[in-house]
Amino acid sequence: MTTAADIKAALRSAYAAPAYAILFEVASSTGANSRRYADAVAMSLWPSHGMHVTGFEIKVYRGDWRRELADPTKAESIAAYCDYWYVVTPENSVITDAEELPAAWGWKVLGADGVIHTKKQAQLTEAKPLDRLFVAAMLRNAHKTDDAQIEAEVKKRLRPLVEHEVDCQTRQYQHLKEFRDKLSGLLGADEARYFRDTELLAAVAAVHKSGLMKSWGGLSTVLSASETLRDAIEQLRGVLIENGFRDPEPKKSNKRRGA
Repeated sequence: MTTAADIKAALRSAYAAPAYAILFEVASSTGANSRRYADAVAMSLWPSHGMHVTGFEIKVYRGDWRRELADPTKAESIAAYCDYWYVVTPENSVITDAEELPAAWGWKVLGADGVIHTKKQAQLTEAKPLDRLFVAAMLRNAHKTDDAQIEAEVKKRLRPLVEHEVDCQTRQYQHLKEFRDKLSGLLGADEARYFRDTELLAAVAAVHKSGLMKSWGGLSTVLSASETLRDAIEQLRGVLIENGFRDPEPKKSNKRRGA
């Protein structure tokens, strides 16, 4: 969902220095005389851009816009100092049609591409001269770092890291799930449900540390070696028997019955 912070960050990019200066949360005056705030006010700094003052109201909810629309004169305390006045919204969610806007107001939207687009051009109005109270209201926040800019920059930098971590955790979980499913297939669902994880993992670790899995043939090498050893033992046993050796008698237990 598009937030006011997202729109502020996009406005900052659209009205960036050195062509523009943009300030946020600008009051109509200072102290007790302050009656209204504009979400942003930008001024073009190049004569080729007309050196106009443009005010912005940010609306991210339909209900908030409808309340604004019910009494648009409330914006006049600041709009009167602006050559252009715009409402800025997310795309296709707050204002349904440009006809909803007062005649002189313009409409800009934050598109899916993260860029501000103009849906309706604002009319150039005859703005009041900037008095000292309004200039002071603009400048009093100029030294403050805008929270929206910080939030947007943090999101921008953290998003790739978070997405990478989520992707790694998802792939790791999928790998473990596939391993568990394969184990269940080998043991059977009932056996797999009750097997001892610690002992199984210890056995797997022992086989891995033995280096058998790195040898050609893997565990099959053990089977082959055991068969070779068995054949050698049987051959040696036959030779010994041919030469007069006999299997030793089993040792009798010294333990007396009933003891």
